[in-house]
Amino acid sequence: MREVFLLLVLGCWGCGAESMPEPPPHIVPQPGEDKCISACAHMETAGPDGGACEESQPIQLKDGGTVTCSEFCRYQHQNGVFWNTECLLTVKTCEEIETVCNTPSDSGL
Repeated sequence: MREVFLLLVLGCWGCGAESMPEPPPHIVPQPGEDKCISACAHMETAGPDGGACEESQPIQLKDGGTVTCSEFCRYQHQNGVFWNTECLLTVKTCEEIETVCNTPSDSGL
């Protein structure tokens, strides 16, 4: 009897799953969006000889358009991707963006 019950349960494990829609993602906006403009402006001058870091440059989109660093930063924050904007405001070199600001302990990982 136990085997029959097990077969019934396992045999119908995915019954009806095709008709059930995927639940929408649960997106939690991240803090720091209010500092995106300042962080991107700061990265414009943290490069060699006061030049711009690559991370501050406009991002090329697949459709051929571009978005600014601050637009992308705000978009990312609104879609649950944390940019450590507080730290980005303090970098002295472009390398510090990765070595100081983008560490697992800062991103909650």
